[in-house]
Amino acid sequence: MQKKIKLMWADANSVLWELTTEKEVSHKIPVLSETLKTRIDVWKGQYKKIYKIWLDHDQNGGLFDFKSQLNSDGTISCRDIEKELGDVRCYYWFDIDRSQDDKKEFIWLQCPLCNSQLLKTGLNNINRAICEHCRLVFP
Repeated sequence: MQKKIKLMWADANSVLWELTTEKEVSHKIPVLSETLKTRIDVWKGQYKKIYKIWLDHDQNGGLFDFKSQLNSDGTISCRDIEKELGDVRCYYWFDIDRSQDDKKEFIWLQCPLCNSQLLKTGLNNINRAICEHCRLVFP
């Protein structure tokens, strides 16, 4: 059975998390290339910067736009993690701006990229549904 992980920024040392347990997975995994480790670190820094701008100024800078460069870089990194590790499925965690009153209880039903119905994981509310085709995970 393939191990399932996700790429998600959470203001922690790691941005890789086990999908089922929510335990951190160090991105310093020796089998990842230095190029990929560096790219993940750059993505992490950009995400943190844009997240802070959103918190301080209510400008999301592409944080909640799936087609933004930030989110595109994240999904590409997930695909590259899968290629390098081989026995891992890597999903990119994505959500909407839940600070808006009309979005607080929003539940993803369809993938915003391919429009397919999402698969319920039976896991916690952080990893409620996935799109296997696009390798996305949603709360």
